[in-house]
Amino acid sequence: MTKEGSGRDRRRWPRAPLRGQVVGQIYTEHAAPIVDLSEGGALLEVPCALRPRSVYSVRLALGPGTVLMLKASVVRSYVHRVESAGEGETQIRYQVALQFVDLRPSDQELLRQRLASEATPEVAGLTETPPVGSDRTSVERRDSRRADLARPVAGEVGLHLESRVLMLSPGGMTVRMPFRPQIDSTVTCTLDIAGVPSLLRGVVRDTHQDVRENHQSDFVVGVEFIDLSDEARASIEAYVARMA
Repeated sequence: MTKEGSGRDRRRWPRAPLRGQVVGQIYTEHAAPIVDLSEGGALLEVPCALRPRSVYSVRLALGPGTVLMLKASVVRSYVHRVESAGEGETQIRYQVALQFVDLRPSDQELLRQRLASEATPEVAGLTETPPVGSDRTSVERRDSRRADLARPVAGEVGLHLESRVLMLSPGGMTVRMPFRPQIDSTVTCTLDIAGVPSLLRGVVRDTHQDVRENHQSDFVVGVEFIDLSDEARASIEAYVARMA
């Protein structure tokens, strides 16, 4: 199916204009180069700000057959640079400092050995996890052996981003979110529709930047649903009918 045909098909669905009544999360993976690594944490470059104290699961590939799954907490997140995205738009790149928590002695020793060797660790994935208790044991990064990488190590970050739905139909939706996903990329969406959570998959069809009065920049993203279940379709159709 071509994009033109897909767009015409989406227009056939009954649609409901919304003002953010439906709130959800969109999960998307994006490149996140590592620029600094230590036994206690890492500094990554990411496409949007991450909440301080939110906890992520980090998958570190330390070499052939050696993969560590660690927990990490966001220490701070800040603007690193602003790039031109063409057509008068800008793209903000952030850096996020992560601190490993509940690090097992065996994992810490393996990190220490790899940092001392010529092998360069790589992040294979980063996924947000629910917060745990406050009694976290962690390693202070400033007291740890660290490596400032001459070239950023390729990696990916799994982002859970809050989104507000501006337009909804059984064929897709238009959402406002703090990050511009890539066109034609597949995203997973969790929507709360009238108190009923629905897990949906979609393909990003269009994006544009929207600068609000307070100079904060969001993105308006058009998503076409794929593999929509009968239950999710019925829930959306009922909601759209009520809002009509």
